[in-house]
Amino acid sequence: MILKHGAAVAAIKIKQVDKGIDFFFSNRSQGVKFVEFIAKVAPVIRSRHDKQLISHDTKSNNYNYKYTFSVEISPICREDLICLPSKVSLSLGNLGPLVICTKPGDKALGYDLYGANCNDIELDNYKNIVIPDVILVKKSYEEKGLRKRGKARLWKLKALNMEIENDKRGEEEKMKSEYEQFLDDLEENPDMRFNVSLYHNVKQQRLVMD
Repeated sequence: MILKHGAAVAAIKIKQVDKGIDFFFSNRSQGVKFVEFIAKVAPVIRSRHDKQLISHDTKSNNYNYKYTFSVEISPICREDLICLPSKVSLSLGNLGPLVICTKPGDKALGYDLYGANCNDIELDNYKNIVIPDVILVKKSYEEKGLRKRGKARLWKLKALNMEIENDKRGEEEKMKSEYEQFLDDLEENPDMRFNVSLYHNVKQQRLVMD
């Protein structure tokens, strides 16, 4: 959503950090605008802002401040398996307590709970709860993916120009594998592509034509 709407186009630096991303802007108004955008497109749990004095010119009485905005969004993603707190479940008409967002097809991926070791405080609060053996998550496109494996995609995605912290370097292979899995799902699932902008991969198209 950030890329699609150009929300971070004014950022002078973007850095991936532990459990989040830091966006740097040259002035406060740009940061405020970005925070307001995040609040419109994502479920914000809490936010705060701080002001730090960087310098002070006593002659001109000018103050230079550094503004920091912190926004915590919900860590829950589509296709996550969630155990609702009892009060939330009751307020939703006894929905759940295990809930998930899914549209399975002929073959689906899911959670095998039959032999799983469930360690959740909220789940322990429910008495005499019957947990299903399996919870379906999404349609599986594995067969189509295997047929297309090795073929170059004729489209690509734009990515944020983001720095990575040194302690994240060892996770690059894992991140690359997860990104490829995301591209596979995106290629086959029209629901996922709805809010994502795809761009022509001119280089690969030329190779195919040659």
